[in-house]
Amino acid sequence: MVVYLTRKIRVLLKSREIIDNWLLSALEYVKRKENIRIKVGGKEFVVSRWFYSDIVKMFYDKEIQGLIAEGDKLIIKTKI
Repeated sequence: MVVYLTRKIRVLLKSREIIDNWLLSALEYVKRKENIRIKVGGKEFVVSRWFYSDIVKMFYDKEIQGLIAEGDKLIIKTKI
């Protein structure tokens, strides 16, 4: 249980590297909101709870390199 909570905290702290409003979005996630507001590159996007969770976990595990805002689109930056 302690290992699980430690990982969860580390994942949320790591998300500050790709999400501008990482603390607010993390709080929305902890409050179990269905839709989470994230800011990337100064633009705000509303994403589902599962998408938010997958993105921050994948970034922590180095499966993706980050997020990019292009116009009204949120692009996942991969290693390929």
